[in-house]
Amino acid sequence: MDSKDTAINANPITVDGLTLDQWIEKETAPETPSLWGKVYPEYSPYLCETKLGDGLQLIYFGTIDQRPYYWLVLIDSKTDLNASDFDIEQIVDLVEEECGRNSQDDYATEEEYMAENFHYPMVDWEGGHVGTIVNFGNGKVG
Repeated sequence: MDSKDTAINANPITVDGLTLDQWIEKETAPETPSLWGKVYPEYSPYLCETKLGDGLQLIYFGTIDQRPYYWLVLIDSKTDLNASDFDIEQIVDLVEEECGRNSQDDYATEEEYMAENFHYPMVDWEGGHVGTIVNFGNGKVG
């Protein structure tokens, strides 16, 4: 390790006072989500093991049918989630590859599907959303 590596390790990069590891720890902590007044069972957001690009941008990914549950993915810090050429299917494919695919169509009733917590972290993709939590490439939050 040279002196540059030592300096970086001695003074890790932070955004809003947290290192990337601290952001990940904070975002993967167990939580009890709610949506439209309904409280759902506690869970810890799943963090994909595979990183895209430099892995310096922590994003969330959620599906329409599995709200309020969501996944976390580390992607390239230069990726603009609002760009016209951003391909959400790359994120969907990554999460499905790690977690598997599930569908409400696989169950006889919605109650049966709901009783299983949507089989989270399996993905039921019929549409959804992504957003930045923190980007260590440009220092932006949210």
